[in-house]
Amino acid sequence: MKKLFLVLGGVLILGGCGLSADETTSQSADKIGTTAIHALQKVDGAMDNMEQTASKVGDSVMEHVKDMMQPHIVIEDQKVEDATVVITGVNMFDDGWVVIHATKSDGTPGVVIGHAPVKKGGDTHIAVKIDPTKATPQLIAMAHEDNGAVGVYEFPGADKPLSVDGSIVMEPFMTGDQYPVIAPEDAMMGDMMEEKKITYDDVSKHATKDDCWFVVGTTVYDVTPFIAKGIHPGKEAILAGCGKDATTLFESRPMGSATPHSQKAREMLKDFKIGVLAG
Repeated sequence: MKKLFLVLGGVLILGGCGLSADETTSQSADKIGTTAIHALQKVDGAMDNMEQTASKVGDSVMEHVKDMMQPHIVIEDQKVEDATVVITGVNMFDDGWVVIHATKSDGTPGVVIGHAPVKKGGDTHIAVKIDPTKATPQLIAMAHEDNGAVGVYEFPGADKPLSVDGSIVMEPFMTGDQYPVIAPEDAMMGDMMEEKKITYDDVSKHATKDDCWFVVGTTVYDVTPFIAKGIHPGKEAILAGCGKDATTLFESRPMGSATPHSQKAREMLKDFKIGVLAG
């Protein structure tokens, strides 16, 4: 395009040179040629600006596409009908699960009340049946991996929450006030009725920041969602207990105040109970 403008400009200039030998006409031709060159220079500058703008727009579009390709969940606030919530869309790199969690009093994910499979690449308009007796006004849709038996939901267990760059892929949404908030004590009573036996060997397999179980006394806790929130006062100190018997760590806090945890902390820990130590 630039070459075309330059050629046209050259034609205009040469055309001006070919006019009558009359002095006035010659001067007019020179002015026409000069004006044409200035116009071409402006057009050339404008095209450079357009190319730079197009490049920036292209970079922005690519960043947006890259973000959309990352695992994510899209869900709208909704009224729950027939004990079912609908996920607008889920994107995942591999087959997995979208899991619905109730929300605990501190805003973190609580008990699982429903789940549905998600195919590699993602699905849209996923209907998930939930247990309305354990639902809270705010629910959390969370992506889980399918790491154990293919197509068999195993959580607590192998099918841990999916994390990207250290953050669990999840989205909260509101369902209105048609369901009461389940008090932590009520949730614990439900857990006691169906306590899961977990071996120490199983606990030791969950020893990372993105998948952290530990034992305090004879109780097994999955504190992965709590760690993901980044609200632990002792920061990274909690990671020392992942995959281990953390009783001494919890009771004495050797990397902190060297004192037992408060009653408030003990009450919060109850929300993360997933079973009891087998044997």
